[in-house]
Amino acid sequence: MSNSDSSPPLPALGQRRADGSAASPAHWALWRRLIGHRLVTNSSIYVLGQVLQKAFAFLLVPLYARFLTPDDYGVTGTLAAYSSVLFIFMLMGLHGAASKHYFDLEHKREELESYLLSIVVFQAVVPGAAVLALNIWGPQLWTLCSANKIPFDPYVRLMIWATYLSALLQIPFTVYQTEQKARVYVGLQWLLFLLGVVGCLVLVVALRGGAAGVLASQVLSYFVLVVLVFAVFFRRRFPRPVKWRHIRAGLVFGLPLLPHMVGGMIMSSADRMVLERYVPISEIGLYGMGMTFGMLLGFVATGINQAWSPYYLKLMKEDPLAGRKVVRFVSLYLPAMGGICIAGGLFAGDAIRLLLPPSYSGAAPYVAPVFLGNFFCGLYYLTALPLYAHEKTKWFPIVTGLAALLDLALNIWLVPHGGALAAAWVFALINAVMMCSFFVVSRRYDRTPFPLLKYGALLALVCGAMVLAALYETWPWHSKLGIVLLYAAAAYPLLLASELKLLRTQAKGL
Repeated sequence: MSNSDSSPPLPALGQRRADGSAASPAHWALWRRLIGHRLVTNSSIYVLGQVLQKAFAFLLVPLYARFLTPDDYGVTGTLAAYSSVLFIFMLMGLHGAASKHYFDLEHKREELESYLLSIVVFQAVVPGAAVLALNIWGPQLWTLCSANKIPFDPYVRLMIWATYLSALLQIPFTVYQTEQKARVYVGLQWLLFLLGVVGCLVLVVALRGGAAGVLASQVLSYFVLVVLVFAVFFRRRFPRPVKWRHIRAGLVFGLPLLPHMVGGMIMSSADRMVLERYVPISEIGLYGMGMTFGMLLGFVATGINQAWSPYYLKLMKEDPLAGRKVVRFVSLYLPAMGGICIAGGLFAGDAIRLLLPPSYSGAAPYVAPVFLGNFFCGLYYLTALPLYAHEKTKWFPIVTGLAALLDLALNIWLVPHGGALAAAWVFALINAVMMCSFFVVSRRYDRTPFPLLKYGALLALVCGAMVLAALYETWPWHSKLGIVLLYAAAAYPLLLASELKLLRTQAKGL
């Protein structure tokens, strides 16, 4: 397959050259080749699938808010934090091992199928035994490790089963993604999402099941998809023997990833676990709703990262002009994401008051710091990629572990006095620390000449605007729009103008 990544920049469709002539047929051919490139196609499917799914889920929030109380959101949000930690231990890093060893065994089909079957069976049996034990002794353990504000039955028991079933899907999902079957992967994600929506409409909206209905719908949707995926996955692939050496190889690769993964989960869960002990469950629910709105930027950042990561790794391996292209991408990404962050932080509170019942208006103050945290999270994705490219992943558990400890310490220190608002600002701060830490470490191995002073100035603009958004959250809409326009007026000459000028110059030379 030809590598379109090294092709020269192209003028936009319908664009005329500097001399007034239309783009040549060769330009149209290059555009068709670029659009038809498998990398571009798969990346588009991943991004579009995730963005549409999250957008649809977001549109359902006002409906669910009429049938779920802030207490219900507090229960589901708190248990989601515990579930994320449990999920990591149930995975044991085996999904990462499946991706790595797939290419090692790609040309030994029978051995590959035996390997995949072995680690799937191990993941089903060992965590399955742990789930059965938790169902027997779980009530006593739950009393010891939590504030016991949420009853074990039915809430925690349903969360445990949903987490286990979700973990069973990860290796098949990883294999589909590794085989570049983007349509299958996204199709299954959509099926899981739609099953969950149907379950919530029945159990939450129709039967008024509250938080228990949400958790039960998760269990049912995961169960249906596990049965379907395993039936197709195993029927077409392998009646192969299960071998301990394959399981051992998977664990040798996967288990060292646990510290990094646990650190990441602690950072995403520490706030809920600490909040459970110090604030009313209704305040956790409002905080969770603010997180839901703030995660809109996170969805965009994640979708772009799914497209950019493979492109970047391929670029750094094959393209001698990789550094210049990376600078161009970052110089366009930063101001664009900063603008989305500022607009979201300023106007999401108004959207909450417009779309949700009055009981959720208290979620508005959390939105600005959550948007800012997701903005820094998107930048963390970019700063961590050079470590993958240079195979320096030893830094991940170190940086993530230290950040997780700082996150937990700050939440324990600040939440008793500042409540959920303190947790929201800690979220923003920790993501900024992660971004800066990975950037500093990555510079040991990657010396791409970024315009750091310009980037720093733009980051200062975004942070300043978000502080204003938090302090003056009830400003009239025209004042907020003025802040967005002022940011655009500053960002354009700072970064966008030079990049757009370069693109025009290159297009002129085509």
